[in-house]
Amino acid sequence: MNYKYALIGDSLCLLGSYRGEPPFAFFPQITEDSELDFCVNEIQNQCDTCAFRPLTSEMAERMKRIFPDSVITPRRDLFDYVYSTEQLINLTGRRFHAKRNHINTFISLYNNYKYTSIGPHNITLLREAVDSLFTERDNEDLTDEYGAICIAVDAFEELGLSAGVITVDGKIAAYSIGEKMNCDTALIHTEKADRSYNGAYAIINRDFLRAEFSDTLYVNREEDMGIKGLRKAKLSYNPIYFNEVYSLTLPQ
Repeated sequence: MNYKYALIGDSLCLLGSYRGEPPFAFFPQITEDSELDFCVNEIQNQCDTCAFRPLTSEMAERMKRIFPDSVITPRRDLFDYVYSTEQLINLTGRRFHAKRNHINTFISLYNNYKYTSIGPHNITLLREAVDSLFTERDNEDLTDEYGAICIAVDAFEELGLSAGVITVDGKIAAYSIGEKMNCDTALIHTEKADRSYNGAYAIINRDFLRAEFSDTLYVNREEDMGIKGLRKAKLSYNPIYFNEVYSLTLPQ
């Protein structure tokens, strides 16, 4: 992402650029709206950027008040999917019938499967899972993702992460990594499974939440990035709402 930052007065400004695309700016970290106009002008003077993203609706509205000629655009591909923890653990009701079937199939086929919570004492199991389930080495996006996951695993304790691994007869079937965003919401950063194990994705989704985050009310499973199959999968778990994301373009 080629991140760059600058301290402008008491405010933090952050810029990014994705693989040669025009740079964009994040919402400046400010304490008063009176600082926003100054920060935005400084950002434009330094990099000629006129795009700000990703923005919450509140951020977009704050900028729109100061820059009324700006254009706000929803970024559906970046909407976070938020679910009820209780619903994803118990999968009750007709809406989750297919998910229950996937789990029942997995248990019937691999009734000796094992879920293992990850901590400092067995972090090597998580490293093994990350390596074994990374197969698409020719995909640049997935190679970048794999590198980011490896960095997260190396800083597992420092980042306060939680993780779980599912094995079948000692072989890696799935893993998931997440953390608590706050006292009531879990955030799932990555979830991978070997599709040759029927129902592996459904079982790691349920067992990870049940073991690590059963005390939360909500689960944020992040965005679908506009990937058709991923969007279908995330919608199939019946989100209760989306954290909407916007971009804002200033006039040239």
